[in-house]
Amino acid sequence: MMKILYATALSLLLTFGISNLSLAQTPDNTPRTSISLEHGSHSLGG
Repeated sequence: MMKILYATALSLLLTFGISNLSLAQTPDNTPRTSISLEHGSHSLGG
């Protein structure tokens, strides 16, 4: 029974860790997308 509890705890930790990593990576990617969009608008505006 304890092995099942450990397995579920580890799986939960892994899933939360992966979700936290993905959330931590999104703020770094958003400024780049906004900058690229600004560059695109500047190039379109001439």
